[in-house]
Amino acid sequence: MKIARSEERQLKRVAAFDVILSAAVEIVLNKGAGALSMSAIAKQAGISRTSLYEYFTSKEDLVADLLLDELKIWGEFLENSIDSESSPEKKIEGWLDGTIGYMKSGHHQLMRQLSAIGAPEFRVLEIRNAHQKLTHPLLSSLRDLNISHPERVASYIQGLLDTAVRRIDSGNDPEQETEYAHILTRAILSL
Repeated sequence: MKIARSEERQLKRVAAFDVILSAAVEIVLNKGAGALSMSAIAKQAGISRTSLYEYFTSKEDLVADLLLDELKIWGEFLENSIDSESSPEKKIEGWLDGTIGYMKSGHHQLMRQLSAIGAPEFRVLEIRNAHQKLTHPLLSSLRDLNISHPERVASYIQGLLDTAVRRIDSGNDPEQETEYAHILTRAILSL
């Protein structure tokens, strides 16, 4: 009997956690990051502010969870785009496609706004590690190609990707920008 109540309490806690995160996302997407406060989140989630502090120590702590959720979604885009059986070159193309796909989905707008809020110092390393994990397929493929200085080359490819995303965000054709990113990446790899 105690186990059943404990499981029920845990399920309610998880559901409340999801409601809180969804409320925060809705505020950021509809009103901007500046409108995000513990009071606004509690109101949007339909809970008391005191109850909200049972889940998060601060707005920044909540933002850290949202950032980690977004990084997981980004990782799913990468997993869906990278064929584990393909050549390193194709994996790099898949990495580009997955990242651009994530950006085109609109998720990066949320990520950008949340990043402007920041996370508490005790969560920064956790977020940084999750973000760096997203570059592992790129770095691994560059190493498989025996590219000297794979970290440097990955930085250049990421810079190229950032440019492609900015151009897509400013209204340029996503397919053309993606193709150009592939062309430039191939050129970098041929050096």
